[in-house]
Amino acid sequence: MSLSLGNAANWSLYYHETFAKRYDISVQDPDYGFIGELVIPVLFDSPYLTVKAVSSTAKPTWKQLGYVKQKIRVGIEAGGTVDAFLNRRYLLSLNQPTLLTFDPNIASTYALWFRPFNWFDDVTLSIYTYTGDTSTGGSSGGSVDLTGIQSDVTAIKTDVSNLVELIAGE
Repeated sequence: MSLSLGNAANWSLYYHETFAKRYDISVQDPDYGFIGELVIPVLFDSPYLTVKAVSSTAKPTWKQLGYVKQKIRVGIEAGGTVDAFLNRRYLLSLNQPTLLTFDPNIASTYALWFRPFNWFDDVTLSIYTYTGDTSTGGSSGGSVDLTGIQSDVTAIKTDVSNLVELIAGE
């Protein structure tokens, strides 16, 4: 079965926020004058996300906006945190959706780390989660009828027993 990514009803807006450059001199931050690195303050549980990133101050020739990475909880504490980043980053397209896929076997919930390029004055992120069917079912994409399989197995056993008796009786 394939996912129905083209069906708008299978997507739900999960997070939306606008970020702007920081100019607060009292903040001790090496990203002063930039938007800087951000961790999106929600947990996601869908292995499929679509991120639409826009900027009202972007030049028409700019095509990408920055990067996102998956941030997951691990059991090893380092520097006061038990979060780790997967060493895979996604380049976000500017003004068009970017599909992100994550392996649900690695982490069932996760956060996103976001780093826009320094030349952006403002960024608006809209993150959508895939809510459509992700089950794989049988080869035809439907559910498996275990009752039908059990009756078929019983019939095969009966046929084999009858055949064995027939051969033994000859």
